[in-house]
Amino acid sequence: MFIVDAHLDLAYNVMRGRDVTKPAAEQPAVDNETATVGLPDLRKGGVALVCATIFCPPRNYKNRGYTTADDGFAPRRATGFVDAMRHALGAYLRFAGASRLDWAAHLAADKQLFPELTG
Repeated sequence: MFIVDAHLDLAYNVMRGRDVTKPAAEQPAVDNETATVGLPDLRKGGVALVCATIFCPPRNYKNRGYTTADDGFAPRRATGFVDAMRHALGAYLRFAGASRLDWAAHLAADKQLFPELTG
């Protein structure tokens, strides 16, 4: 059986203060919300593929996020997003046992934001 998690907000969870490298049970509550998953939980559950989503919140969470529609469609400009995505992608690479990401040609501008994750 091949199990897929087709929607995982890794960077958003990191941006909110979660440590996705820990099981959900070991993550503290954030804004009165309980963690739902960590990468170790996915491994324990036999999840073979994770599709990480790119979600950038509007500026209403700890003064982070986008303020205009244009910013909403350009997540790399949102405060804290790139650092959160860098941490989340690094955690996912460790989870997957990989050392780098392969990028599609049309993502060249995004690839430049993460030089330490590309080979």
